[in-house]
Amino acid sequence: MSYLLLLSLWALPIGQIRVLPSDANEDMVKSVSGLATGFEYSDQVASDAVRRLYTSGFYDYVAVDTSRIDSKVNVTIQVSEPPRLEKLEIAGNRRFKNSTLKKLLTADSGTVLTARQIFDWEKAIRNKYKEKRYLLVDVETKLIPTDREDYSIAQIRIEEGMGVRIRSITLEGNENVAEKKLKRKMKNRSKWFILRSGRFDEKKFQGDIDK
Repeated sequence: MSYLLLLSLWALPIGQIRVLPSDANEDMVKSVSGLATGFEYSDQVASDAVRRLYTSGFYDYVAVDTSRIDSKVNVTIQVSEPPRLEKLEIAGNRRFKNSTLKKLLTADSGTVLTARQIFDWEKAIRNKYKEKRYLLVDVETKLIPTDREDYSIAQIRIEEGMGVRIRSITLEGNENVAEKKLKRKMKNRSKWFILRSGRFDEKKFQGDIDK
């Protein structure tokens, strides 16, 4: 009897669907979530709704709450919409021009500034610096609200750090091959007077490991 009662709690249909805040596009939220009145409710259904809303890129916060009223489950969906881009600013970059870095980014006016969008911007800039062996670069984005409602200035601050150089190379486990012979085959080499730069190259490093 208790087992049947437990099943009945999870097999209730969805009654009312409420969307918060009140100025959110209710029809759009419901459509993207996939929820509708009369659908059978379950934790998995709610989880899937949250995932669809979040991965849509339109919202940076999503929560689903429920309450049981008689023989139905009322659902409340709360969302927060991220601001849109008014202007992009980049500061702290000496190695690359602003125009070079901006070409790496999808940063048109009106771009939705989701956490994923900002993460992709910062990753693209870090990868660009890695190509020039700036492995210690730090990239941080700050959103500054403007007088224009729901729009922000995205300010990307770059701390370039120093290019990485190799001071020494230590090899272990090379019982059958002489250390000098292995080092001659490596593309990454330690600095030696003026003849070698000794700069670290991540791609070459991976190649050296595979050899």
